[in-house]
Amino acid sequence: MSNRERARRAKIAKQKIIVKIYINDFFVGQSQIKQIPNKGWEIKVMEKFLIHLFTKPHKIKFVICIKYFLSTLIIDSVEVEIPGENANTITSTSSIFREVKFGSRPAR
Repeated sequence: MSNRERARRAKIAKQKIIVKIYINDFFVGQSQIKQIPNKGWEIKVMEKFLIHLFTKPHKIKFVICIKYFLSTLIIDSVEVEIPGENANTITSTSSIFREVKFGSRPAR
């Protein structure tokens, strides 16, 4: 591996990633700050959020960001299926456990 590739990987490994949660375009929470590991280049966000909804949401969106000292850079956003959207009952709930791919735009 060349020195240039090592430097590029070290720069990426120093970046801090945050996942923000938006429901109906309102910010409701964010994950803890995670660093990208050198092996696998994957970040697992295994946090639980307590969010009280009194009406059915129209849109649930996760925004993946790079955290800098005073600002954040949005990498991509992923809209997910609303739990219970296709159910026939009024009080249906479900869990979303699936892998969702997001854009492959390079970070700057």
